[in-house]
Amino acid sequence: MKILYVPLEFSKWQSAQYWSYPEGLGLEEGFKACGVECFTLPALIRQPFFSTESWLDHARRICANIRFDSVWLTIPHIEYDSNFLEWLTEIAPTRIGYFVESIGPYLGDRPIRNGRKVQSIFPYLTHALVWDEMDVAYFNARDIPALWCPVHVPERFVNSRRKTPCFPVALFFGAMYGERIRYLKHPTLSGLLVRPPHSLEHETQNPQIFDALNDEMLCLLAARSRWNPKLNFQRIKRWLRQFMRQPFKARNEIPKNLPLQLETCAGQNEQSLLIAYLERLRECRHKNFELWLDTLVQGLAIVNLPQGGFGYSPRVVEAMAVGRPVLAHRIPNRPRTVGLFKSDREIFLYDCPEELAGQIRRLQQNSALCDHMVNQSQAKLVQFHTTEKRVGQILRWLATGEQPAYEN
Repeated sequence: MKILYVPLEFSKWQSAQYWSYPEGLGLEEGFKACGVECFTLPALIRQPFFSTESWLDHARRICANIRFDSVWLTIPHIEYDSNFLEWLTEIAPTRIGYFVESIGPYLGDRPIRNGRKVQSIFPYLTHALVWDEMDVAYFNARDIPALWCPVHVPERFVNSRRKTPCFPVALFFGAMYGERIRYLKHPTLSGLLVRPPHSLEHETQNPQIFDALNDEMLCLLAARSRWNPKLNFQRIKRWLRQFMRQPFKARNEIPKNLPLQLETCAGQNEQSLLIAYLERLRECRHKNFELWLDTLVQGLAIVNLPQGGFGYSPRVVEAMAVGRPVLAHRIPNRPRTVGLFKSDREIFLYDCPEELAGQIRRLQQNSALCDHMVNQSQAKLVQFHTTEKRVGQILRWLATGEQPAYEN
């Protein structure tokens, strides 16, 4: 089986740090374990000012004369050109939308920004993998078979970092908005819940190396196909749109103190450039993910505060993998999501700051309870929620329609 995988990626670590490795390039580990040949074509968003294109603009040349059994297309953050979507229908009979957020805000009469662009992708899809369990019914009603696909983590990271916590408090990592602000400022949680300023990769040069790699790649990519009228027209159109938004934004420069990472690829074709870029991107992502996991083990437990979407965030399974109890806000009207892990045995669920504070105190006073929860949750991960298991479950569903079991 040969798959074209289009993962979401960012050009700057300031944004990329919030995109989980298992949900992006980590999916390659699942493909490899299942014996699938995966051709990865990253879709970068929020590119620097001087380069308004990405690998997708060069996809036809990179994948010339290649046919795929299926395409896995990350949605909703990537803006896909209609010509690219039409091309996908020519090279693969199966086109799977990999939805990494709840789609509710993108639907209706007044969808959020880019909502109609997201909906315009639906006619090109033959299947959907959805993060929010309630989105299955939406796609099934539109004759697009859908499978609920909750979060996962590669098996090699499970039970990889059982260390004594540096701080006897629970930690929260994530953006500050809405209910999260109220929780972090709530007096009941004072001294019990802390939001660290950053994760450990920011104490290294890795973020700068990540940024420099993408700046260098985009410079090389923008120099390709100078005589292609269609591509040049797209470049001018996007440049004008970007200029109208930020007319005086300075051109990004590759840092002088970092060595060039793609210098030997300057005269090579797009496919060779892509192979070299992916090798270095994977290396950087792997290092940063390792440091992120080292950050998680510093606290007594990891808290998942209320969020905009309706599903567990990747930090839930990542914290379980490295041996930390998880305390998660009970997601309303999502019974299957809540049932992924057994409350008070594999996870603590809470509905208010006072309940969360009581659970953190229980863990502080009972190390045996911490160990029991970690052992139970890690056993559940290995049984149901590794990336290798998830990809295998999806492939069986695509081939036979078999619905996977995510819990006992």
